[in-house]
Amino acid sequence: EDYTAYQAERAALEQVSKQYLAPLEMGLVDDVEAGLKLFMEKAKAAGLDKIQAEYKKQWLQYLDEAGIK
Repeated sequence: EDYTAYQAERAALEQVSKQYLAPLEMGLVDDVEAGLKLFMEKAKAAGLDKIQAEYKKQWLQYLDEAGIK
């Protein structure tokens, strides 16, 4: 995986995950649905869509180059 195209977004998403996702995973959030919604809002603001799109592009290119269908 080449992070170059989304290095800043990846760093931002890592911080969002530490702040909002980790407490959900540890069971520290009373309202899980609201906590998950907040995490997703923050993740999208951090660039989640860009990260996913670029990762998918790289994955499909790898499959193509490897001859995997």
